[in-house]
Amino acid sequence: MLTVNRLGIIKGGLVAGIVLILMEAVLMTFLRPTWLDLVRQMGGQMPGAIASVGYAVILLVLGIVTIWLYAAIRARYGPGPRTAARAGLAVWIIGWGVGFGSAVTLGIFPAGFVAIVLGWGLLECLAAALAGGVVYTEGPGSGVPAD
Repeated sequence: MLTVNRLGIIKGGLVAGIVLILMEAVLMTFLRPTWLDLVRQMGGQMPGAIASVGYAVILLVLGIVTIWLYAAIRARYGPGPRTAARAGLAVWIIGWGVGFGSAVTLGIFPAGFVAIVLGWGLLECLAAALAGGVVYTEGPGSGVPAD
């Protein structure tokens, strides 16, 4: 039976999560005024520091899930960047595509804004998966060749 390196998943996942956090910070640098306008239009206010920390934790967990998925599909697709990109794409579809696609469908966010968020989110997920995939290695006896 194939085994995965749990510690490797955590290490690679934290790297992936940090990439997500940093890239989200860059996105927010440019989209903050638009976010503020959209939140105000919905009758809300921008979240404070506690919500920001919570979001960072969510992104770290998402990074770990991304590398867990990468480790899980390595046996079928082999190790390396193409497999990491597949894991990143799957996480993007589920994490960004479904949520923001629904938001456009329901009229919550304008399509142009969502297109920017989705495009950047795809870059985030791919970069995170690739960075975390570089850190992740299989343990001995896993049956999958190491990178």
